[in-house]
Amino acid sequence: MGVQNINERKIFISYSTATEGNAVLACAELNKYGIEVWRDKTSIPKGKDGWIEAVDSGILSSDLMVGLLNQKSAVSPQVIYE
Repeated sequence: MGVQNINERKIFISYSTATEGNAVLACAELNKYGIEVWRDKTSIPKGKDGWIEAVDSGILSSDLMVGLLNQKSAVSPQVIYE
């Protein structure tokens, strides 16, 4: 497998509601450089059933994962799962 240019990769952003503002900022910055970002609120259509399955698919289809943590999110069951 060859070296892949960073802007050809997809990044999964894991965060909790406590760090959502930072997630929005991080996504905006990464998008400026043409980097595709997977974030639940922008990657899962509203009203879609199977939210957990969509998150699992997002994780598996991403090349990298970034976790935005603080004291609350570090113990969030969903963030721990991801």
